[in-house]
Amino acid sequence: PTVSVMGFGNSTNLLGTLHLPPVGGFANFTDLRFNLVGSSRIVFMMDSAVPILSTTINVTVGPAMSLELVVEPLGSSGGLPFSRQPAVAVVDLGGNTVMQPHLVVASPVANGTTFGNNSLLTVGGLANFTNLLLNQASSHKLVFTSSGLVPVMSQPFSVAVGPAFSLVLGTQPVAGNGGMVFATMPRVDVHDRGGNLVSTLTGTVG
Repeated sequence: PTVSVMGFGNSTNLLGTLHLPPVGGFANFTDLRFNLVGSSRIVFMMDSAVPILSTTINVTVGPAMSLELVVEPLGSSGGLPFSRQPAVAVVDLGGNTVMQPHLVVASPVANGTTFGNNSLLTVGGLANFTNLLLNQASSHKLVFTSSGLVPVMSQPFSVAVGPAFSLVLGTQPVAGNGGMVFATMPRVDVHDRGGNLVSTLTGTVG
């Protein structure tokens, strides 16, 4: 026979070794825990024995341990803010939000540079970014860091080439003799807001 335990109350998510055979008449549990903040009790059961209920166990928010991505970023086109901005929470070991302010920084994992306000102080345990953008058209991931805490990484998202925004002289013209075509002909590149080449453009440059 084994002694089984189950959470009872606000937090029924009891974790650890929930079934333990008695040794010498004792079942000594060693790793039981609740993740979520609240008041709970534990009920102990064994076959036909009468169950017994513990006194109230109060679980409080622990020290900040890690970052948790609450809202994943969703890309847009180069040079424009993400269509969905990320939100990051500071949490304890059980996943409860820690209210004390922490500075959270958003950075690209590999290519590109994050523009906008990429460094935020949490308010109520959350860093709600509002104007992040990347220039380079590509697949990207962001990593969110805060001093002393376990970082968190976003899922991949895409930044696409946007509509034409500016013209750049890719090749400067070099003149030749009078009445003759230039020795070097100019080349005009069409870029979006992020500096990406717009290759599907229709129209003329004149």
